[in-house]
Amino acid sequence: MRRSSIVVMTGIALVSVGLGPAGPAPAETASAKAFIRDGIDRVLNILKKRDLDRTRKLVALRRAFKRYFDHEFIARYAAGRYFRGASPVDKRLYVKTLEDFLVHAYGSRMLVYSDEIDLKLKATDIFAITRVTEPRPRYFIVHTHINRRIAEVVRINWHVRRTAGTYKVVDVVVMGISQARRYRSDFAAVIQRRKRGLPGLTSALRAKVDAYRRDAARRVR
Repeated sequence: MRRSSIVVMTGIALVSVGLGPAGPAPAETASAKAFIRDGIDRVLNILKKRDLDRTRKLVALRRAFKRYFDHEFIARYAAGRYFRGASPVDKRLYVKTLEDFLVHAYGSRMLVYSDEIDLKLKATDIFAITRVTEPRPRYFIVHTHINRRIAEVVRINWHVRRTAGTYKVVDVVVMGISQARRYRSDFAAVIQRRKRGLPGLTSALRAKVDAYRRDAARRVR
């Protein structure tokens, strides 16, 4: 696995609406930048830990994802009207299952290459933050790109909300493609195909999680 491929996979694995640039206050700009940089550093440090086995790394990645991503907001947006019309029990089960799915989908993908990551690699070796825009109050877009010496630069924009003094990522836009919108489209197709509303989507996500776990078990053998 080439170093550039590992860097790109690590960067992209770290899941919207505002248009047009604006001028956020310098303090807000610095805080949004620091939030994204801190998140990348934390995930990278987990991947570099040679004393943690795969299971413990995945647990640590789950904690990091929950710290930096607003899973419930993403879940509501991705399911759209199907979420609004579901029962409280079905909503809670779906949100928890989607969290499991995202952790395994992205965490497992990164862990495949974690043993190959250079222990000297730093967040600044992977990402360059170019600017921060604020299309509406307390909503920031941190514009970054993955540093690659060869091939096209991969641009990633982190959509961050600040509520009650806390920052959370609500979308990641990779080369112009919103991951939240992609899931919204994919999930709607699953729901329409299964014709069971939100529980049908939850069932499909659970099957994906089980498949990731089986694949991980095979890798450990």
